Amino acid sequence: MEKMKNNENKSICSICGGRCCKSMGCHLSPEDVFRGEEPNVMSILKLLKTGYFSVDWWEGDPRAEISEDMALYITMFIRVMNVNGKVIDPSWGGKCKLLTSHGCALSFEQRPKGGKALIPQADFNCQSSYDKKEAAIEWVPYQDLISRALDLL
Repeated sequence: MEKMKNNENKSICSICGGRCCKSMGCHLSPEDVFRGEEPNVMSILKLLKTGYFSVDWWEGDPRAEISEDMALYITMFIRVMNVNGKVIDPSWGGKCKLLTSHGCALSFEQRPKGGKALIPQADFNCQSSYDKKEAAIEWVPYQDLISRALDLL
């Protein structure tokens, strides 16, 4: 995995109060989960059992050339009243479980790709260069692994 340059701007984020983290959790890349190891069901299952991650999906196939019903991918767990700890969370919006009064509970190095790719903006219109669609595309080869992990929960 290519190391991403630390783009944190704690002065902007402290003033903002984490608007981006209050509206959505970061998306994980398969690289965040497997970290150079052989992809397997147990890696995904272990991650989901921590309570800090959930499975979301992209409606349809995120790749234009293939037709599928949906593409599962993994994201940080969000706190939403109607979710009640469910591992499959297709809800829109909600506060990331790792957002604290001092910012993200994870160091920059520990954050998933979606968090590292977030670019703080002075106008607080922060955007990530790693979006839901890109995450869904990266997870397409691992659909069976995610489904099997969910079956074991």
